[in-house]
Amino acid sequence: MSIETSSLRLLERNPRPALGLRACASVVLLLVAFASLRAQLTATDQPVATYLQRVWQTQDGLPEANIQALAQTPEGYLWVGTTGGLARFDGEKFTIFNHQTTPALTVDGIASLTVAKNGDLWIGTFGGGLVRYRDGEFHRYANGEGFTLGFIRSVVEDDQGALLVATYGGLFRMEGDHLARFKSNIHELEKSSIFSMTKDLSGTVWVGATTLVRIQHGTATAYPASGLPPMVLVRATVVDKNRTLWVGTTSGLFKSSLTKDDLPLHFTPVQAIRGGVRSLFLFPDGRLWVGTSDQGSFLLDGNSTRPLAMPAALPSNAVFTVLQDRNGSYWVGTQAGLARLAHPETSIIFLPKSSDSVSQTISADPKGHLWVASTNLYDIQNGHAKEVTLPGLAQIHVVTVLRDHDGCLWLGTFDQGIYQLKDGHLIHFPMQINLRDIRAMLQRRDGTIWIAGGSGISRFRDGKIEPLSGMNGLPAQVSGAHTLFEDHTGALWIGADQGLYLWRNDALETNKLTKTIQNVPVWAMHEDPSGALWVGTNGRGIYRWKNGRVDALNASNALLPSKIYAILQTQDGEIWISSPNGIYSISGENLNAFADDSHHEPSARLYTALSGVYTTQMFGGLQPAGAITADGSLWFPSLYGPVRITAKQQDSIRSIPPVVIRSVLVNGKESSVESLQDLAATSTRLDIQYGAIDLLPQSNLRFRYKLEGFDEQWNEAGTQRIASYTNLPPGRYTFRVAAYSIEAPSKSSEAELLIKRRPPYYHTWWFFLLCGAILTCAVALFHFIRTRQIAKQFRAVIKERNRVAREMHDTLLRGCTGVSSLLEAMAATSQFPQEPGHTLLESSRLQISSTIEEARQAIWGLRLDHGPQASLSALLREIAQQLEHQFGIPIFFQAEGREALIRQNISHQLLMATREALFNALRHATPTEVRLTIYFLRNQIQIEVTDNGTGFDTGFSSFNDGREHYGLSVMRERVESLGGTLHIRSSSEDGTSLVMLVSLSKLRNRKDWDANNA
Repeated sequence: MSIETSSLRLLERNPRPALGLRACASVVLLLVAFASLRAQLTATDQPVATYLQRVWQTQDGLPEANIQALAQTPEGYLWVGTTGGLARFDGEKFTIFNHQTTPALTVDGIASLTVAKNGDLWIGTFGGGLVRYRDGEFHRYANGEGFTLGFIRSVVEDDQGALLVATYGGLFRMEGDHLARFKSNIHELEKSSIFSMTKDLSGTVWVGATTLVRIQHGTATAYPASGLPPMVLVRATVVDKNRTLWVGTTSGLFKSSLTKDDLPLHFTPVQAIRGGVRSLFLFPDGRLWVGTSDQGSFLLDGNSTRPLAMPAALPSNAVFTVLQDRNGSYWVGTQAGLARLAHPETSIIFLPKSSDSVSQTISADPKGHLWVASTNLYDIQNGHAKEVTLPGLAQIHVVTVLRDHDGCLWLGTFDQGIYQLKDGHLIHFPMQINLRDIRAMLQRRDGTIWIAGGSGISRFRDGKIEPLSGMNGLPAQVSGAHTLFEDHTGALWIGADQGLYLWRNDALETNKLTKTIQNVPVWAMHEDPSGALWVGTNGRGIYRWKNGRVDALNASNALLPSKIYAILQTQDGEIWISSPNGIYSISGENLNAFADDSHHEPSARLYTALSGVYTTQMFGGLQPAGAITADGSLWFPSLYGPVRITAKQQDSIRSIPPVVIRSVLVNGKESSVESLQDLAATSTRLDIQYGAIDLLPQSNLRFRYKLEGFDEQWNEAGTQRIASYTNLPPGRYTFRVAAYSIEAPSKSSEAELLIKRRPPYYHTWWFFLLCGAILTCAVALFHFIRTRQIAKQFRAVIKERNRVAREMHDTLLRGCTGVSSLLEAMAATSQFPQEPGHTLLESSRLQISSTIEEARQAIWGLRLDHGPQASLSALLREIAQQLEHQFGIPIFFQAEGREALIRQNISHQLLMATREALFNALRHATPTEVRLTIYFLRNQIQIEVTDNGTGFDTGFSSFNDGREHYGLSVMRERVESLGGTLHIRSSSEDGTSLVMLVSLSKLRNRKDWDANNA
């Protein structure tokens, strides 16, 4: 028994909703032929074509299943008018517009949809008037003269580009931006209800009311008609290329020739169609589709009229509208849902006497037979499947077939061992432990036949089958083998659930490949002309073994599947891969390039729902899971029967559809796209849903996205259609999404979206300014309080210093003054100025006088810490003169450089340190002369005291152990308190040199520098 590939078969009806790409596999998928069943047709009727059908109903996203109108706008959207609202379809998701979401739509019932030449969508409603959709905005037109009911039945553009609007109250015309009644003396156009308008190929508009009216060049002409029933309502009109006018009415279908201008028109009924006609559609080849109110659809082809659809084929027998989209698919609006009819790229052979059409393995032998092991055994020739019945095989489940070199047929069964058909005789090899659950058979070059079973490996040689598992080095655990393959070197590869095994020269070998995919289920193998071995796994993608190198093409790449059932290669180098979600084709050169460089993007083609291959319904695990016949056709097993793909069906590549941003969710709530321009700081989660506008199945599409300003590189999303971000930093971003096809990954379409997220208040400029002001105030307050505390402490110190000064003045200084007076008196009364005692007295007098002066300076310094002083050089000169007079040793003074004035407290420290140095030289060094030099350098003051006295050895002095004389320690402390340094150089031959260095910049930083010196 054979069947036609184009025969009508009901494949599957899935009641669950299908809202996404992957749901295409689980929805209603019907293989429909526009012909009736043989039981309903005469023997001469032939099937018209094979179509793949998909149905959408309310559970799939439609507002209501009663479809009244269809239209496709320039951007590719399909618009669906229902009695429950308007829906926009992008191929994956319906967006609903009704009176709740769209103020311009005051009612939900949609009667007509028309796309004007400029791309505007005109929406006729049941009672809500006329609505225009342009650039995302809906605009409702107010009622004009006589335009009070708001029931719009049809809208068309005439040959002059004017918009004509058919209502239940007459015909209107768009003039400028408002509607006006169409000017005519035809009564039917003024008061009658108009149910239909159609524009033919010449641009002429045909109006159907209680009569026919032609509008051409803005002029209306009434066509009295004979042959039409009285009071008939014209619901649809169409003019074919032969100038035949077809009129669908509530009483059937009528036709009249327009080749003559004679009036009235003479209509003849189409006898096969007597019910109410709701829609007429002309196929490109001239055939006429007739949709009725309750009798389904009919096809008129010449003089032949045949039923097109039955309740099993379309959702309902009430067909209201038909549309052909740009891809060539047909959309049918019925009373119970929306159907799409598309030409499949593949064909399926249905197997007779197979209730579920389960196809497990397909084998092509050299004699031109294509063997299918399913519920029964089948032989396919010339597209016809014939059941093969062999004596002794009744009720035996054959799972795989092999034709050996001698022409014998080997049949592997599930639980009955192996059968050999030789010279018309059937030889049975009963089931042994290794012959249970046969999964693959292979004949090697040496003529031996190897058999892979669920319990091990066997070999047929010399008329006997011998088990090999557990013998000759082949591990006993090699069970669950799925595939056998012999490469060009004669080595045997065994793919099993435990991994891959290599058998060479009757011994088991291991190499890098077997070690790499150890414990990975191997289900398919293929060797290409270059000698590369391709290994398909169950869950790890594909591996390539070439020149001792293993390359993994795993499932991380969105273009290739992770589960592999079969790998085939045609003569043109194309590699075909069968997987659960469809069949991939990719050039061998491209696949090798991808294996060599993971950055290379391979281009592949996926055959799925559109192709007639039903997602997740392909078969694998048993070999062979695919075959290539002599004519180049490829065959793969599926749940619904053998799938056939011919070479000529591989040429066309679909263009990349445009990408759209569908919706935006902020913190889980849907928001407008405009809201992304000013995201609140509390927006912690952002979900962007995107998609593509493509009315064909989108199984070949892949997506990638990137948030510029956040993502460093593109994110590969695969078939996922949502991008999520959490806790985005404040700033400006650009979200970009690209769609590309696995057939051409280098070509893509993009959409972008601007995003701006406001910073939280604690990241704003005004917050920082406020914090700065608060901090400034706090610092100022702290400074004020601290200054008051310091001033208070300073006043206490000044008070104490004044007290000490008073005490010193009233005690020590008075005492010294008294002693000085006594010494002065004694010196004045001395009668022997040349005596030694007089000399001591004079020296004491000078010493006490100097001490009194220093004490006064110290007391004055305690009371006055600031104020300008005389020049430092003048003070040093005065001290030098006093000490020279006191000790009688010459002191030579010299000042070099531009002198600077410094404050009293600083000059006092330098004077005291210099005085101590001079005293030390005069008292201890016994010099004959002393030199005092002050240098005013650019950034330093240098005071140098040198003598030609006895000096001392600094290496053995108290400098070496840190125990200095008290005078030297005081000098060092005074100089270092000013930020300076003290250097001493001394020897017994050269005397002593003492140098004090003070930095002017350090003095300025101490704020002790006189502003006049700046």
